Amino acid sequence: MSKSNRTAVLALITLVFAFLTFHRNSAWSNAFTLWENTVAKSPSKSRPHTYLALANAKDERFDAALAEFRKAVAIDPLNVEARYNFGVLYMKTGQFEKAASEFKKAISVRPDLPESYKGISNVYLETGQYGLAARYLLEAMRFWPQALWVHLNLGIAYARSGDLYMAELSLKKALAIGPDDPSVNNSLGNVYMMNGQPGEALKYYLKAAEAPEGGHEPVFNAAMAYERLGDTRRAVEFYKRFISINPKGYDDSIMVAKERAAKLDGR
Repeated sequence: MSKSNRTAVLALITLVFAFLTFHRNSAWSNAFTLWENTVAKSPSKSRPHTYLALANAKDERFDAALAEFRKAVAIDPLNVEARYNFGVLYMKTGQFEKAASEFKKAISVRPDLPESYKGISNVYLETGQYGLAARYLLEAMRFWPQALWVHLNLGIAYARSGDLYMAELSLKKALAIGPDDPSVNNSLGNVYMMNGQPGEALKYYLKAAEAPEGGHEPVFNAAMAYERLGDTRRAVEFYKRFISINPKGYDDSIMVAKERAAKLDGR
């Protein structure tokens, strides 16, 4: 595979299956005013600061949310919910080193909490520290050997580090757990595509693309696979399908799809 195609496929092994969400227990309420009043009445308690932080984060008042998380963990350093969500917010605001620190602290308090392992592995995947991502995922595997996300993200870490053999093994394990999961199928297709096997890749892309929650990435990847296989008609069809979806945040990929579709249409 050419360097440009390899890069394009790799870019589409994304964190779409690893986006973090703020974790809330059953006590969570959307009422910002409720938690603001609770903090005013009980400023020395960690929990109200945690939920006020979540309320601020939900409304994208990130500076205020960070300040409240900071207060929550200062009052109670063992507040694992605050630690985890503090890490999520640091990650969302691009402060990856601080995010990793909070996830590590959450793991030290509750090593049986899967969200913290997801969080720290996502930080290292996002920052290109694939060995560290794999290290925490292998540690997570001791607790959750049948968790699809562990094998999936481990496969992504191996793929991004260039170890396609281990990537395939990990993703095949994920596939055995969730054979219809679109993220697993798309990622396995990416590994075969990077390994110069577009025919094999296409089978997994199509399965991912036809899943109700398959998203747009396997559609773009299927177009690339069809083009590599010389099937111009189907390549154009899938490029145009990707363009019609018009996914947010994929401007570069949309531009590539338009250029490739126009060029192939003109043959």
